[in-house]
Amino acid sequence: MSKQKPAAIALGTALAGLALGGGAFAMEPLAQGYMLAAGEAAKAQEGKCGEGKCGIEKVDTDKDGRISQAEFAAAHPDKADQFAKIDANADGFIDEAERKAHHAAKGSEGKCGEQTGKASEGKCGEGKCGEGKCGGTVGIFPVGVSHRLPMTLPDASAGLGLRRAMLDELRAAPAGAFDFLECAPDNWIGVGGRLGEALDDLSARHPLTCHGLSLSLGGPAPLDEVFLAKTRRFLDRHRVSLYSEHLSACSDATGHLYDLMPVPFTEAAVRHVATRIGRVQDLLGRRIAVENVSYYAALPVAPAQALEEADFVNAVLAEADCDLLLDVNNVYVNAVNHGYDARVFLARMPCARIASYHIAGHYDEADDLKVDTHGAPVKDAVWSLLAEAYRLHGVRPTLLERDFNLPPLPVLLDEVERIRQLQREAAGVAPAGVAHA
Repeated sequence: MSKQKPAAIALGTALAGLALGGGAFAMEPLAQGYMLAAGEAAKAQEGKCGEGKCGIEKVDTDKDGRISQAEFAAAHPDKADQFAKIDANADGFIDEAERKAHHAAKGSEGKCGEQTGKASEGKCGEGKCGEGKCGGTVGIFPVGVSHRLPMTLPDASAGLGLRRAMLDELRAAPAGAFDFLECAPDNWIGVGGRLGEALDDLSARHPLTCHGLSLSLGGPAPLDEVFLAKTRRFLDRHRVSLYSEHLSACSDATGHLYDLMPVPFTEAAVRHVATRIGRVQDLLGRRIAVENVSYYAALPVAPAQALEEADFVNAVLAEADCDLLLDVNNVYVNAVNHGYDARVFLARMPCARIASYHIAGHYDEADDLKVDTHGAPVKDAVWSLLAEAYRLHGVRPTLLERDFNLPPLPVLLDEVERIRQLQREAAGVAPAGVAHA
């Protein structure tokens, strides 16, 4: 199904060389936030406040009424694994209420009988307090996090990527300008101050979906379970109904590669990725979607072991029992670069597992080489492919991605409105594929 073109191979080989070289990417905060922001990669110190033996005032060296990660690390360098447990709202600071809540929770651990009035019962479910059984969480919500239900999205909804450079415009946008927003939690976890307040305001007024960047579902390094715990709190706090990640690798033994690299299309890779997705779903306490990614050179695989891309995607979804975020622009880019029919690929995707769509612009390097940039208006060929996806699989929540070369918000809203128009045109027309659950 794949017939690589020389230009595509050259670019892919260059990207692969960067990946193999490891640590070649300097870490910098990104204003628009397509890849991991600097704050998270620093792995700031975590910990608890002296087992209840210190108050805010003893650690709060800058006297702002709360404890930063740096202040906590300076006071308790030997307890670096506890900060995130105390920082219930994941804003990067511990306030007095969070400190007291943490110590109150610690006082009740292992004593479910005291919580329920059954004093003789002692421990809580074989030490599993905090897993929704007693005293720690209710359902998927940790202590200190809002128990409001996630905001659900109707299938016919059109959203826009939330970028820091657009915060003021998004907050001032008229009601109904977009149906939802999407952010990368990797770039927002621990962000407070003016930016954190802006995010809180937007997520209180608009449904928020999240698209992860750094889990490296196809990578060889162990999953970052501390980061996953932070992500779960972030999703719960902002009532996120849809969380997705890339079907790719973005780290190796040396650390983050700061690019989304393809994984080999093999049965072994299916099992590896599906196992990791299953673990992610367990840790997040929710079903996730994975996105088909753009790639410029397939990793070398023995012919007897190779799967077609569509077969690989379907196998991962079935093995992991997860959903698909179908990126229509990526389908178009890959079809051109690797010489296959985009509409045939779309038709092979499983209707029942498609949770949402992404659409974006790309760069035309050559007739046979397209680069997925998210930095330009959506091309007509991609709009046509989105209409075909609606025909085949039905309408789902659809997001416009734009990460740089940002135009004024009204220009982006024109593209959001075009999504809505395609959804209206598809309304009432039964999809050609199997109806989704």
